[in-house]
Amino acid sequence: MAASELATACRASERGIRILCHYLTVIGLLNKSPEQYSLTPTAAAFLDENSAGYMGSVARFIASGEVMDTYRDVAGAVRRGGTLLPDGGSTKVNYEPWIEFAESMGPMMRPVAIFFDFSVIYSK
Repeated sequence: MAASELATACRASERGIRILCHYLTVIGLLNKSPEQYSLTPTAAAFLDENSAGYMGSVARFIASGEVMDTYRDVAGAVRRGGTLLPDGGSTKVNYEPWIEFAESMGPMMRPVAIFFDFSVIYSK
């Protein structure tokens, strides 16, 4: 995808996107052809929605308003001795976001689950 297309999609300046893409190319997350950027195979493993290792759901959950709200006033939470969120936040009984958490974190835990499954098989 061209820097101009990325800038439009991100509602950002083309110059800023181009600088970011150059940096991501230098650190090995993007490939660059004359005017196009694409994910490297390593980056695609985690950022392509069709990949088994896609981590977008993890990032989306961690950056959600509900999670971010827990960190908006850390000093206040320390002074209070617990969360400042209404109804106890994530400690509330039947806290709905735990379902989203479980569904979102699956891709991050998949390698661990595979490791432990193999370790059980090979430890016999």
